Amino acid sequence: MGQGVNVGDFLLRQGEADAVALIDRDGTHTYADLRAAVDVLAGGIAEWGLPPGARVGLLSRNSLFWAAAYLAILRSGLVAVPFATVLTPADVLRKARFVDCDSFLLDSGLSRAFHDVVTSAARVLSESALDGGAHGDPEAVAVDPDADAVLMFTSGTTSAPRAVRVSHRNLRANTTSIIDYLALTVEDRVLVVLPFSYCYGASLLHTHLRVGGSLSICDTFAFPETAVEQVRRDRCTGIAGVPSTYQSLLRSSLFETTPLPTLRTMQQAGGRLPQPQIDAWPQLSPRRGSSSCTGPPRPRPGCPT
Repeated sequence: MGQGVNVGDFLLRQGEADAVALIDRDGTHTYADLRAAVDVLAGGIAEWGLPPGARVGLLSRNSLFWAAAYLAILRSGLVAVPFATVLTPADVLRKARFVDCDSFLLDSGLSRAFHDVVTSAARVLSESALDGGAHGDPEAVAVDPDADAVLMFTSGTTSAPRAVRVSHRNLRANTTSIIDYLALTVEDRVLVVLPFSYCYGASLLHTHLRVGGSLSICDTFAFPETAVEQVRRDRCTGIAGVPSTYQSLLRSSLFETTPLPTLRTMQQAGGRLPQPQIDAWPQLSPRRGSSSCTGPPRPRPGCPT
């Protein structure tokens, strides 16, 4: 199989430099900000001299840094290994050893909590590198489309956790499919309550960056009303969640009655919502967007199954 476009480059091509890419706890970040951060981190990774296909761990909360670190690993021709921040340091180390991963990109805010990971790793590049200036403009490394891009750990809900191999071709095909059936455009902005370390959360990053859209990151879902306010404040056009996301919105927020005129799609996966709740969504506030969508058991057009 011949060389192909690196999926890290594929995902970053569309956004206008001054357009919003992400909104996180630190504020609003443009595509120019994201690309600059990717360049800095890719430059730092290049200094490690790792062989093509080496596995690099990513341990971070959802943020500009997570997105930039992930894309920098991919563009460097290496394999991203995202770890959930709810894991213990021992869990991270055990899984890292299992997939032969001894290098990490680390959210500075997690350095103390994951001290054992930092001290055990052969190489660590932390978020503070973004304050250290530019590393030039490293070109994306050409890769075999069927080469691994990501090793994504499953949750282990029904069996022991597994590391799923995801290729560059897989990511491109999945991203293109979702964009098509949701009809995503540069105008779309999704509220993100799912961790990017989860495949569903990562797919939100893939699809919205690919169309030049944007993401509004909700740091915590402990108070669902905060998420509702964020949809309104940031004029989000979509929400994506698992069944518990929508159950919490119905039980513990004013989601049913709050006018959200920009909201167009509601994506649901990761399990089955009770049928009465599925039937309730189209009856919500008529002042919101023209279409709603839910997940199983009766998927509508534009909804994940």
